[in-house]
Amino acid sequence: MVFITVRFGDDQSALFNPNCRNVNLLRDIKRKCDCNLDDTFDLSDESGEVANLWSHPEDNGKNFLTERGNFILVRVEREDEGDDDKVTYTPMLYGMENEKEFLDRLNPRPVKGAKQKRRGMSDDAFSPKGNRKGRQSVSQTAKKNNPPPSRSGGTRK
Repeated sequence: MVFITVRFGDDQSALFNPNCRNVNLLRDIKRKCDCNLDDTFDLSDESGEVANLWSHPEDNGKNFLTERGNFILVRVEREDEGDDDKVTYTPMLYGMENEKEFLDRLNPRPVKGAKQKRRGMSDDAFSPKGNRKGRQSVSQTAKKNNPPPSRSGGTRK
């Protein structure tokens, strides 16, 4: 059986089945964890890497989450800043606000002079089976670069 554990509040946890669309999974998490239904939430692993389920509402949760994994509920706060939205994640598990390494990974600071990469576009453990839309797997790339030999290329004697 596929399930995940979501940690939240004062060291509470709940089991969820991620084998559904992300929008349904997040709605169920909000209800069971007594969250404001109008707020946006997501999950992060215990190191602070965000799953970005909220930005892929129609995709299946099991493609983003490790089966039987432990995840921390995080609130998504968006601020409009020109063309890009600035996203800040706040852990909903008490005590995590004191975990510096977790918070630094959850909300990385942009490098001065470098264009900030949008969350959800990086190669991380949460990419669906390591292959997001628009990317090709290694085997697909190899097929493109080394097409099979054609059948009509031979000469007869």
